[in-house]
Amino acid sequence: MKIVVAPDSFKGTFTAQQAAVAMAQGCAQVVPGSDIVLKPMADGGEGSLDAVLSATPAEPVSIQTVDSYGRPISAIYGWHDRTAWIELAQTCGLHFFADAPSASDSKNQWALRASTWGAGVQWHHAIARGAQQIFFMIGGSGTTDGGFGLLGALGAHYWYQETLLSGDDARQLALPIRIENIDAVRELLEPTTVVVATDVTNPLCGSQGASAVYGPQKGLSPEGVHQRDQELKRFGILLAQAAGARDTSVMFEEGMGAAGGTAFPLRLLARNLRLVRGAELIAESIGLEAAIAQADVVFTGEGATDAQTLAGKVPVSVLRLCRQYHKRCVVVSGHLGQGAEQLKTLGDVWLEQATPDGASPLDIEQHGQQWIAQAAARALQFVMHGA
Repeated sequence: MKIVVAPDSFKGTFTAQQAAVAMAQGCAQVVPGSDIVLKPMADGGEGSLDAVLSATPAEPVSIQTVDSYGRPISAIYGWHDRTAWIELAQTCGLHFFADAPSASDSKNQWALRASTWGAGVQWHHAIARGAQQIFFMIGGSGTTDGGFGLLGALGAHYWYQETLLSGDDARQLALPIRIENIDAVRELLEPTTVVVATDVTNPLCGSQGASAVYGPQKGLSPEGVHQRDQELKRFGILLAQAAGARDTSVMFEEGMGAAGGTAFPLRLLARNLRLVRGAELIAESIGLEAAIAQADVVFTGEGATDAQTLAGKVPVSVLRLCRQYHKRCVVVSGHLGQGAEQLKTLGDVWLEQATPDGASPLDIEQHGQQWIAQAAARALQFVMHGA
C-alpha cells in the first residue's frame, strides 16, 4: 500500500514534519512495510520554507541580513537548480514585533517603522547567484510598507529634497519622496520568473487595503492605520508613475495588499509574475500532485479543522488533488470544530480527531504526537476494513 502524508503544522504545538512523522508511525503500525511518502505542507506563511526543504532537493542558503526593524540577523532561503524559495516571515515575520515597546504610541511607531528591506537583501543575493525563478512565500508578515524596503534593497533610490534616504525604515514613507533608478530594478528582475504565494485578495490601500484590514494586528493604532493608508496611496501613485504604468489601477488589483503590500512593486516591475494560493505553491514545489496520483490513500491534517478550513487552508488543497485523482483522503485534526463536516462535500473524506476532549495544553505537548499516530491508525483501519 502506498500512503502519502501531507499535513499542515499543528499551530503552536507541532511542525508539519512532526505531524507527518506521527501519522506515518500510526499507518506503519496498521500496515507494516507499506510505502509511506512524507510531504509536509504549509500555506505560504511561516513554516513554508521548512516544508520545501524537507520534501525537495533544495538546500538552505544562510546569509546575513536584517529583521523588520533593522537589527542584524541570519536568515535562510531555499536553493536548487537556479530556483530560490524565499519566506518573508524569515526576516519580516509578525513575531519580530514581540520586542516592541509596551506604550501604545511607541508600539504604533514601531509598527510604522517595520520594513521589508531584509527580504530584499535575500532577493538580491538570490538574483546575484543566478536565480531564474523565485517562489516568494509572503504569509505571516509583520510589515505594512507596500514593499518600500524590498524595492530599496533591490536598488530603488528614494530622495527627500537633496538627501538620498536609506530606504530601510518605512517611516520614510511619511516624507514627500521621489523615486529613481526604477529601470535598474526592472533590469535586475528581468531574467527571473516570480511566483508569489498569497491567500489575501485585498488591494494596496483604501477601506479594504493593507493598512485598514491588517494594520491593527501588526501594531498600528487607529491614527497609524489612517496615516499608513495615506502613505501607501501616495507611494503607490509615485511608484506607478516611476514604473511607467498607464494609470494607478494596479493599486486596486486583488492581492496588492497582501503582506502589507509587499507584492505591489513586484507586480509593477517583474515581467514574469503570477500570484497563487500559498498551499498551491507549496504543493507545486514539493511535487504533491504526482505523489497523490500514485497513492492508495492520502493523509492530511492541521491543528484545528472547522468552517474556516474551507477558505483555502492546506487540507482543502490536498482534498482537491485527491478528488482530481479519485483518492480517499483522511483528515487527522487536533480538534474537529463546527463546520468540519463540510469537508466531506469536497470528496471521499474521513475525519478523525486526534486530541481527546478536555486535554490540557500540557497534555497535548506531552502526548500529542502519540495521539496523532493513534488517530492515523484508527482512520487507516477504517479505510481498509470499515468502508
